[in-house]
Amino acid sequence: MTEDFEEYTTTLLRLHFLIAEDDGDGEEADELREELDDLCGALTGSIADVAEHLSGDLYMLDDKDMYIRTTAKEIKALRAELKKSIRYKKWIRVLEILRYNLNLPRDYIAMVRGRIWMNFNTTVSRAFLEYSLRIREIPYEYEL
Repeated sequence: MTEDFEEYTTTLLRLHFLIAEDDGDGEEADELREELDDLCGALTGSIADVAEHLSGDLYMLDDKDMYIRTTAKEIKALRAELKKSIRYKKWIRVLEILRYNLNLPRDYIAMVRGRIWMNFNTTVSRAFLEYSLRIREIPYEYEL
């Protein structure tokens, strides 16, 4: 990933935290939005797609998850694809699949997102991993 991508995702995370603290209309938030607009132009292709979707994924950190609705049949197919994508380290696809409502525990989703983001941006990764640990209730073994 590029330096612009890392800066974009870190700035987006900072903005998200301001919004979560009800300070999304302040001067600092406006400055971050301007910075994001400038950085966004430097992102292209799949890097731009990952950065764009991160905004929605970050709502998980405020317990305001946004999922794409799925049927029982779709859940089964998507879970199988998720398992395969994890096995073959298709991280972008894993992030895409986790945006569907697969009835997976939220701490598991946050942990997987955090592990994947280790490849892209450690600041974002840490946010998801800390959230996963904070909401985790008991030790678990999840089966897809």
